[in-house]
Amino acid sequence: MTATSALLVALGGALGALARVSLSLWITRVYAPTFPWVTLGVNTVGCLLLGLLIGLTQGDDEGLRAARLGLGGGFLGAFTTWSTFSVETITLAQEGRAGAAALNLALSLVLGLGAGALGLHLSR
Repeated sequence: MTATSALLVALGGALGALARVSLSLWITRVYAPTFPWVTLGVNTVGCLLLGLLIGLTQGDDEGLRAARLGLGGGFLGAFTTWSTFSVETITLAQEGRAGAAALNLALSLVLGLGAGALGLHLSR
């Protein structure tokens, strides 16, 4: 990885993490959800945007590679969060809310894959 590529990933990652945390804090303060809707929404939107990005940046052009790295690996990599999804799902199960944990797992899988596929489809 070149220094420029590393900088694009780092900058994109910083912006993606700030966007996710800011959105999460705002939504939790305003709506106080009892289900991890924020993480589900962020991960679903991230899958859609990554599908669009990959579909729109096919090719070996330097600018396309830079966009995939900075936006895909950087911004969207930090914007979406598998670790938060995992902890929230385990917490629901430990709280005796097995149905909510199963729902979160199923929705995350179905919506994530569906959004990624839709993004790829829309980009073509």
